[in-house]
Amino acid sequence: MWRYLPLQISPAARGWVQAALVGGTGRHVVFEVKGNLQQFPFPQDQGGKFRVSAQITDAVLRYDPDWPAITGIQGSLAIQGGLLSVEATEGLILGSKIKSARARIPDLTQGDEQLSVTGEVEGSLNDGLNFISKSPVSKFINHFTDAMQGMGMGHLSLSLQIPLRHARDTQIKGDYQFLDASIDDGEAGIPPISQLQGHLLFTEKLLSAQGLAATVLGGPAVFELSTQPSGVIRVVGHGSADMAGLFKVYHQPILMDVSGKQNWKGEFNFSEKVRDIRLESQVAYLGEPVTVRISTLKDGTLDIALKGNTSQSSLMKRYPNALLKALDSAVDWNGHLLIPASGRDEVNIVGTALVFQEPTKLVVSGAPRGKLQTDLSGKVAISALRRLGYGVLAEHAKGTTGWQARIEQEGARTQMTITSSLSGVAIDLPEPFHKSTQEEVPFTLNWTTEGNARQINGVLGNWLGVRVAYAVLVKGGVFQARRGVINFGGGAAILPPGGFIVTGTLRRADLDLWKKMSSDISGDVREGGFFGPITGVSINLEDTHWTGRTWGTHRVTAAQEGSLWQIQIRGTEADGEITWLPEDFGRVRAHFTKLIIPVAPVENTPTVTLVDPSAQKNMPSVDLVAERFGAFGKALGRLQLIGVRDAGLWRLNRFSLESPQATVEGDGRWTGGPTPQTQANLHLKASDLGKFLADIGYPGMVSRGAGEVRGQINWGGNPQDFTLLRTTGQFSLDLHDGQFSKVEPGGAGRLIGLLSLQTLPRRITLDFNDIFSDGFAFDTLSGNISMGLGVLSTHDFDMTGPAARVMLSGTVNIPTETTDLRARVSPAVGNSVSLASTVIGGPIAGAASYLLQKLLKNPIDKALTYEYAIEGSWEDPKIKPLGSSAGSAISP
Repeated sequence: MWRYLPLQISPAARGWVQAALVGGTGRHVVFEVKGNLQQFPFPQDQGGKFRVSAQITDAVLRYDPDWPAITGIQGSLAIQGGLLSVEATEGLILGSKIKSARARIPDLTQGDEQLSVTGEVEGSLNDGLNFISKSPVSKFINHFTDAMQGMGMGHLSLSLQIPLRHARDTQIKGDYQFLDASIDDGEAGIPPISQLQGHLLFTEKLLSAQGLAATVLGGPAVFELSTQPSGVIRVVGHGSADMAGLFKVYHQPILMDVSGKQNWKGEFNFSEKVRDIRLESQVAYLGEPVTVRISTLKDGTLDIALKGNTSQSSLMKRYPNALLKALDSAVDWNGHLLIPASGRDEVNIVGTALVFQEPTKLVVSGAPRGKLQTDLSGKVAISALRRLGYGVLAEHAKGTTGWQARIEQEGARTQMTITSSLSGVAIDLPEPFHKSTQEEVPFTLNWTTEGNARQINGVLGNWLGVRVAYAVLVKGGVFQARRGVINFGGGAAILPPGGFIVTGTLRRADLDLWKKMSSDISGDVREGGFFGPITGVSINLEDTHWTGRTWGTHRVTAAQEGSLWQIQIRGTEADGEITWLPEDFGRVRAHFTKLIIPVAPVENTPTVTLVDPSAQKNMPSVDLVAERFGAFGKALGRLQLIGVRDAGLWRLNRFSLESPQATVEGDGRWTGGPTPQTQANLHLKASDLGKFLADIGYPGMVSRGAGEVRGQINWGGNPQDFTLLRTTGQFSLDLHDGQFSKVEPGGAGRLIGLLSLQTLPRRITLDFNDIFSDGFAFDTLSGNISMGLGVLSTHDFDMTGPAARVMLSGTVNIPTETTDLRARVSPAVGNSVSLASTVIGGPIAGAASYLLQKLLKNPIDKALTYEYAIEGSWEDPKIKPLGSSAGSAISP
């Protein structure tokens, strides 16, 4: 086309036509020239007529190199004198359909050709935004819309006045109408805008809008735009919004708990290099008011400032944790979320609160979408730990100590660490768990939570370590203990693959106290339980206090196999295996190659029984054998004990203790309930009673001696409640070939002295020193003894020895240490007389004397028989002769 233009056309106009009309097809071309060619091209038809017209198809109009071209033009081209016009009825601009477009040069011949372009375009919002960003308008409005993305439709009306000889003076007038559009500015700062309606007006210098209506964060909003004298585009707005949507805009974890419908107002300023945002509102954080201010710092960083006062109850709902029970006030806090134009986001929050009634400071820092760190510090009185359920600790520790805590969060992983030196706290547990107020024992407790798993790791100096793994219950979302380890002597080792174990070395520990404490704090596998039931043990015990006795070094290993426990003990006092089945009240089978019960503490020191019978209803069945059993500091022999749980009682089917000196057998029963009763049947068969008594702790009472003792006793209470004051029963004695030893006064010796009449020689005028003073030797000893609440009674206690025969009847009161006895002493002189007769008179006289003695039933012995009353205290008994045997109440 440009080749056919008259030479009178200015080069600027000819060049525009050459560059603007690109491609396309012309049809129905009409060319008309009429008039004096000297006046060609006949501007305003003066002196002639010049006409060119054509229908154009699929043409491209590049009306200005800085503006997007119009493509696919269907329309017309016309030249009339000096006027050139191109009109498009169809076409596209960057994918948007044009409703109409016209390019017009009024006079191609004058020196200052003016190109006028007008048009209307309707299309998608993104196409409209794309058109603006690729046109000079973007520069004029400081690239305000460059990063915007949107949905919906828009309508653009545009008018350009372009001087072809100096295009920089182009004048622009535009009107972009939003038709229910949605816009996101593509950067953190301005929340997405939806349902946008209104007109955006612009020129080459100004951008303005009045009454833009939209929806922001689910609520209505109104915006106004204006261009300031400095060239800054200012947007002001106000509205009402659902603040729960802030998290979707800024993606900061703290905003997940923001909610509430609130009014807001804001101001946004955009220049070529700076985006300045100012927005104020109130939100609800965990349901409680928080002030929020959003602004832009000088370096372009977006600053979200928050200030609030959050109560304990709200925090508990969001972070269900027993530790929050320590909070005694709301948390007063303020902070900043910093979102830079480039780089990592940051958070800085400071706050104060009362924790355990003590002021506590918290500082939160880090990257909210990376690693977030919270530091706390404060003090705590140990007594306050009762509120967290650690009352057992509070009972054994006193004082106040400082503590520090750090919470680190990164993605789904949260780790909390609490540390303290425990300085200022005194712990009064037995060794080694004992410290003074001034001593320091470093304490560290670490929680790690990731997804549905949690692990706790605690270390208390070189005392012990605990490690527990938890999983979330499907029902209720509560963390439940799944496996764990307690290690004595240092930090906990690696977690076991399953179950709960105890390891390490325990020195100088009181297991009786530990048993009580463990029942208070261990718990079981239930919702929120700290630790689970022990399923394995591997521990060294050294110098351990148990059952009121001190035990040496032992290695104890135990493992649970299904419902069965296998236990192994190797050590100085015990060496053996135990099998324990807890089901049906439990069954224990034990075989020891060695079982030595240590000597009990000194007298007046409280002791504890080997078996705790306070819970008779839980007493298991027992089958125990100890090949080498010892007690009282003596080796006693082989022990066997078989006990069976039988309905409401515990039955001792067999008890036997076999030693070289004696065998003790028996059985019994133990009935529990509100009024427990214990019964035992005993049978002692001794070959050397003196040695046996010495082995069980009563040396020097009797020497030699053989025979049997049978008895049956009962007392109200449990087995460990045995006392003579509450015991009734019967004993029968059938002993021979022994001798009462000369005993020292005091304790049980006084009773033996009474029964063997050692006090008799110094209380009566008749000299019995040769019979009793150095201990009565007996050939036979028999009798029956009844016991009733500490009072022993007999009517047939009979001792016969080479020197005399002694018969006792009456009572001995053990609680009051008094007696009321009758003693009949018959020195054995009859045989001596017969022997003397034989020596003096010969065999015939001796035989006659012996025969006479027997026929008259030892009349000489009877003549020398004396009776005594023994009454009063054991320490100073009153012995009163009652005369000869005449009228005696003691049977011969």
